[in-house]
Amino acid sequence: MMTTEKIIAVLSIITIALSIMAMNDRAIGIGKPMFDNKTTFSPSLDGDATDVQVFLSIPYAGLQFIKRRPVYSAKLDVLTAIYREDRLILKTHRNDSVDVESYRETNSLEKFAPEAYILKSVEPGEFRLFISVVDLESKQEYSRSADIIVPSFSNDSLPQFGSLILIDVDGIRPFNYDFYPVGDSIYFKTTVAVPEGRTSIISFGIEESGELLFSDTTGITEGVVELRFSAPIPEDVGRFSIFVSAKSSSGSPVRVDKEVRIASDRYRHYGSDKKELVEQLKILEDGPEVDFIEDAICDEPEKIDSLVKLFWKNRDPTPNTELNELREEFYRRIAIANARFYGTPDGWRSDMGRIYILYGEPDDIDKHPFDIGYVAYEIWYFYNPRMTFYFEDRHGIGNYELVRQE
Repeated sequence: MMTTEKIIAVLSIITIALSIMAMNDRAIGIGKPMFDNKTTFSPSLDGDATDVQVFLSIPYAGLQFIKRRPVYSAKLDVLTAIYREDRLILKTHRNDSVDVESYRETNSLEKFAPEAYILKSVEPGEFRLFISVVDLESKQEYSRSADIIVPSFSNDSLPQFGSLILIDVDGIRPFNYDFYPVGDSIYFKTTVAVPEGRTSIISFGIEESGELLFSDTTGITEGVVELRFSAPIPEDVGRFSIFVSAKSSSGSPVRVDKEVRIASDRYRHYGSDKKELVEQLKILEDGPEVDFIEDAICDEPEKIDSLVKLFWKNRDPTPNTELNELREEFYRRIAIANARFYGTPDGWRSDMGRIYILYGEPDDIDKHPFDIGYVAYEIWYFYNPRMTFYFEDRHGIGNYELVRQE
């Protein structure tokens, strides 16, 4: 088993210089684009109705990329529609594309988040939302539907806010993750509808556990307006709430808020229970320290979290920073192994998954899925340090087993 020092060295090598694998002229992301979607609602800028915004996020590893020098490209056809019973009420249709610079990115779990798909001026009520995503390279279609209730923003006396949406620094792309990137500022937007003939003072800010950390006022608003904000991310705070409020001359203040987590611990433990957590740690180091954690599951379960925290603290390559790069990379690779080598056993438990977790992306892969007279096999090559792994799909079900290592 590799020592922690060797793994850190391998991670550094991979981070600094990762070769691009070229299989003919195609680079294919492995897995299914089981996209995430979020639906938000805002007062329509076009009139007394509601805009329905559909935000999608699709892992790069779930798309099929084509190498178009100097980049890798994936193209999508996206349809969003709402129905009442079986009758189509409204739809929007758009083609989107995404370019990445390296093969490694095509297999990552980073997510492509296109601009929102907007169904404009929908009358309030109950609908069925349908989303279809077609990968134009693989011709695969993925869809899902859900019941939604479109709210009304009509009010004769008080301002009304739409959903609060996190956006990137350019104010275009949404953040559909459960975190916001580490940085100096956080960016977000909403839409407010102020009753006709009235004005409201708009304020925004950041709170933690009810304590106000930052606030500011943008000015006076009337009518239906889209508002965009930025606020400084508080230091040493991993979770907080952002808010926007409107105060008019008559009536109580109205506000909308949203909880935010900063991405200091983005790739956390992926095990579904403590035993699985220990099994994953044994991939990295199978020794007395992990045995001690395993024994504590039955004997002293209250100590598990502190023991795991100590395990990673002892292996932090940069102990003076908040981020533990080894832990982040380890769980990132477990997540990718689960997406790329899905099936039975779980991706991270498979032989390919374990080798990927320990050594990262191969520098080259020799694939033989259809050689006459042979079972399907693959050869993975690593150049620094030099290693070769031979895998065979002995049962023809896509589960490649490690048969030899050189």
